[in-house]
Amino acid sequence: MSIDELIRKKGNYEILKQLKIKGQNYNSIKQKLKENISARTLDYRLRKLMELGFLESTNIILDGSAKTKTKKKYFLTYKGLFLLTCFETLEYVIINNSILPQDYLKKFKSILLKNINLNFKRVWKQLKIQISKNNTIYTLKKKKPNKIVKFNDNGIIVETEKGKDFISYSKLEEAWAKFVKNGYLFHNNYIETSYRSSFMMALFSLLPYVKVNEGPPLQIKLEIGC
Repeated sequence: MSIDELIRKKGNYEILKQLKIKGQNYNSIKQKLKENISARTLDYRLRKLMELGFLESTNIILDGSAKTKTKKKYFLTYKGLFLLTCFETLEYVIINNSILPQDYLKKFKSILLKNINLNFKRVWKQLKIQISKNNTIYTLKKKKPNKIVKFNDNGIIVETEKGKDFISYSKLEEAWAKFVKNGYLFHNNYIETSYRSSFMMALFSLLPYVKVNEGPPLQIKLEIGC
């Protein structure tokens, strides 16, 4: 596939944008496409983007029940993030006529850094490093301990005074997507913080670009410029 085909083929840019923050399964990608393309065309687009190294796929555990459920999801690779950034920078330059030529590269680097920091697959790598250094994570408000019993690419097993709990990668990813959507999360906003909200907020606060505001109300906030 040539550069010209990558740009012109219907759906390519939309697919990349959908995977910007988190992984998506086939049906989610199909439903959210603004351009109407057939299932056969979408299959071809996904297959070609994977062959070229822009996407990868894996089966993600959805929960920790006795009967484990998994779902195939597609993710951007670093190469895919780079391609998405190229498209977004080009779009920005077209819309903003006042941008100076010497600022093109600066804008590209800024968007690329933001895309890497917001993409949960990359965020998860950073969080695993932090978790390995902090085997107990304390909630931000009540300072309750959450001992990390085990963690891997399927999720985290946390032990509290109430017992052990498996928090799947999928639930972590969904909580992160809700956080990114607003740029902040309040302690008492359980709808937005999703499952195990206090733990999620404490976990995300380990990232250097997530700041804690004691409030009131207590909140965490994203600090990533572009």
